[in-house]
Amino acid sequence: MSSKFLPILLRQHSYKCIVGADTRVFVVEEWVGEDLSWPARFRLRFPVSPGHKIQTIYGASSEEVAIKAADFIACGGSMKRTNKITQSSSSRQQSGPEILLLQQIQISKSD
Repeated sequence: MSSKFLPILLRQHSYKCIVGADTRVFVVEEWVGEDLSWPARFRLRFPVSPGHKIQTIYGASSEEVAIKAADFIACGGSMKRTNKITQSSSSRQQSGPEILLLQQIQISKSD
């Protein structure tokens, strides 16, 4: 193996997200190697729509990234709204479907 290539070390965190009637599973990647080359330690990449570029969301924790992604989906693919998911529903105005569930899930590995 050439010394030019360093292995990328990632850990995955999975979240089940229900937005309106839509259920999605987000797989958030955590950079666990040295020399972080991302703007933040956690990221989620997903296609916004067929034929368009990949949307990448970064954050300081896997939960933060999953919340940002759920908010993105709930807003119809817009990052304009600030992250308000953690605030009470009475203090925010709804501009799209409400996020009903955001839950971290464990995916078992088979040997």
